[in-house]
Amino acid sequence: MQLKFQNPKWRFKSPGSIPDEAVGAFLKLVDAIAEQSDARGVYELFKDRFNGSATPSSTSTSYARYDMEQLMKEAAVNGPRFIVAFLQGCETRSLKGDEVPDTDIVNELLAEQHAGFQVVGDTLVATPDHRSDLNAMVEERPVVLDAEPGAVRLEGPPATLRVERNAELKVFLCHSSGDKDAVRALYKRLKADGFTPWLDEEDLVGGQNWDPAIRKAVQNSHVVVVCLSDTSVNKTGYVQKEIKVALDAADLRPEGTIFIVPVRLEECEVPERLAHIHYLDLFKPTGYEKLVRALNASRSSLN
Repeated sequence: MQLKFQNPKWRFKSPGSIPDEAVGAFLKLVDAIAEQSDARGVYELFKDRFNGSATPSSTSTSYARYDMEQLMKEAAVNGPRFIVAFLQGCETRSLKGDEVPDTDIVNELLAEQHAGFQVVGDTLVATPDHRSDLNAMVEERPVVLDAEPGAVRLEGPPATLRVERNAELKVFLCHSSGDKDAVRALYKRLKADGFTPWLDEEDLVGGQNWDPAIRKAVQNSHVVVVCLSDTSVNKTGYVQKEIKVALDAADLRPEGTIFIVPVRLEECEVPERLAHIHYLDLFKPTGYEKLVRALNASRSSLN
């Protein structure tokens, strides 16, 4: 797609970033494309587009989606280039027979999220309310062009409004040792989004008595995310003890507090003692988004 920039300098110097809410809305559009056919192929394609160059293949569809989302957040620092990357991905999937959002849908999304840009004909232009309010609140990261044309890397700390808002929410990750890879990915994702997750291999100190340390971590957490799989559900071990500690701690919370959030990492039975709590399927495209929504609801119940 040969989309022109109203100002050629936008390719090299960002005139403004895409708001977090708009990035989330674009993510939903990619999910809608992925639902039609080769989901993993769709996420891999958009990974490359938002990165500005080819990326290593992810190990699964869920990891591909996660990696793509992180690249979307990084690319969002330069609004025009982000929009072009998305439209280029749509164009490629359209050639493969997928239904993709047209520029009318993209423009509607950009307007609803006050992103400050619109596609007019073959040119991306800035709208009158060019996001001066957002730029006043968000510290932008410098963009450095790599030697390869189109490739972009980011320097400096992440620029996000969510970090300050989420950092106070402590999230204990209850899991089986057999699910370490999936839980590590969840830990990194929550941390990248500004939450304060607690994971034994990351937060236990060498020489520390882990049993009372884990009990204390559960009691001091705002939310306990119980990661469920065939391994954790059917295995006798410490994860069952952690669930009991979490249930005991939940009894001390005020009525209506969201404290325990069961999440399924795969298709599996939910333990009977957690059956009264609504669970989420993290392996589905919108699973992580629903988990964040639950964590935000938990924060609201604390206020």
